[in-house]
This record gives sequence, structure tokens and C-alpha cells, in this order.
Amino acid sequence: MKKTEITNSTSITSIGYDPKEHKMEVSFYKTGDYLYSDVSAEEYCTILSTYEKGGSIGSVVHQIVKGKPYVNLGKEMRKL
Repeated sequence: MKKTEITNSTSITSIGYDPKEHKMEVSFYKTGDYLYSDVSAEEYCTILSTYEKGGSIGSVVHQIVKGKPYVNLGKEMRKL
């Protein structure tokens, strides 16, 4: 899964998307990595578009993944 580094967020470090599986991985600074299922390509593009326009990616991710199945992949040690 190709990941995009997020540089303008205080909560998200990177996101990635698998179009075949409709899964999105989100890496959060504080809580680690999560893999969300049932994420459409359109939803992922909305997130990337928000990021590219300098918008609040955290709130858009929250709106999109709310209620979707997910797996907590664990917390890696990160430098803030």
C-alpha cells in the first residue's frame, strides 16, 4: 500500500489506500496505525483533495471513517 506523508496535520502522519481491497491505513501521532475497511476511492480522493487544499484532514478522515470496520495495527514509536 502506497502511503502519503501528511505534513500539515497535528493528528495524522500518513495515509494510504488499497483500491482493490477498499482499505485505508491511517497513521495517527498519538494512537498509532489503523486499517479501515469499506473506504471507497471517492472517499479517499476527498481526503487527499482536502489535504492538497490545506484543509483540516483530521476532521474529514473522522467523518469518512466513522462507523466503518477497522483494525488497530498498533502504535509505533514516532518522533513528534
